[in-house]
Amino acid sequence: MQVFTRGPVRWRTVRAFGRNPLVRVGDRIEAVAVALAVTISLLAAPVAGAIGTAVHDARSQACAEAAHTRHTLTAIVTTTGHTAVTAPRYASATTVRARWRADGIEHSDAFNWDSAVTAGNQIEIWVDTHGKRVSPPAPPAQAAVDAVCAAVTIWLGVLAAAAALVGLVRWRLDRLRDVAWERRQRRRADQHPIVIADDTQQSPKTGQPTVMTVGYQGRGVDGLVCDLTAAGVEVVVDVRLTPLSRKPGLSKTKLADVLRRAGIDYLHLPQLGNPRDNRDAYRNGEARALQRFRGLLESPDARRVLAPLRELASQKVIALMCFERAGRCHRPLIIEAMAAGNPDITVLHI
Repeated sequence: MQVFTRGPVRWRTVRAFGRNPLVRVGDRIEAVAVALAVTISLLAAPVAGAIGTAVHDARSQACAEAAHTRHTLTAIVTTTGHTAVTAPRYASATTVRARWRADGIEHSDAFNWDSAVTAGNQIEIWVDTHGKRVSPPAPPAQAAVDAVCAAVTIWLGVLAAAAALVGLVRWRLDRLRDVAWERRQRRRADQHPIVIADDTQQSPKTGQPTVMTVGYQGRGVDGLVCDLTAAGVEVVVDVRLTPLSRKPGLSKTKLADVLRRAGIDYLHLPQLGNPRDNRDAYRNGEARALQRFRGLLESPDARRVLAPLRELASQKVIALMCFERAGRCHRPLIIEAMAAGNPDITVLHI
């Protein structure tokens, strides 16, 4: 039985600032971006609070001035117009014309009234110091509502900008990592289709060639690595056409780093991947899809990697990996093609 001991849990950002040699420059840049975003968000809180306070003071003063300069008086409806249904809450509004006297001066105006009236009715309206009709003054509580809305809006805007900054940095770093990875893969493919570790000749594998298959469906990267380690896998052969995953840690660059830390080599062979437009039909067991993939395994690109893959399987414990954990997957057909040159291959499913 193998026992795995985990060290103390530390935040990813904290680990990135440590002296771990496995931490890449890109990881440190990403950690700096996250730390900067958190710092900006924390500093934005008191700034947003100060702005909210200023808004509250200004609104309170405006409400006080409005309450001091506005008052109600009685107006007499002279004529009424049509009644219309308006939003919100489908309220009815009647167009009226009314007249009133303020400081000995008669005023008249047309406006919408929210209840049914007829000519001659008296209504209460708000006017300013000049006798002109105005809207009612806002209640004092409105100043607090406006202040909170302003502060929260500003702080959420800063949070969104900080999150966008982190997302942009991560996206750019992922693109650079992918480009670097592809460059290394092309360089290695030009030199040799499959690169076998230097210690292959020092500790060759004995007995029948053993090929394991594994799918990460329903597993996280930690569970996958534990299962591979417990099975004694030495090389993971990624047979996904495009080795990217929405699951954290299971895209090619990060997965290779995690496997390397666990003492497992990683090899990506896109020549053995199943085309995207063939996968649904393949999972449904359609004969044309299986025949198409068998034809792809007979292509020059696939045959160039199958021969050294058989040799690698005779020297190390390898595991063919893709997404599907069980059911119809293209890994069995790859093993079938490998067994064409060595029928003694033992197949184990993890």
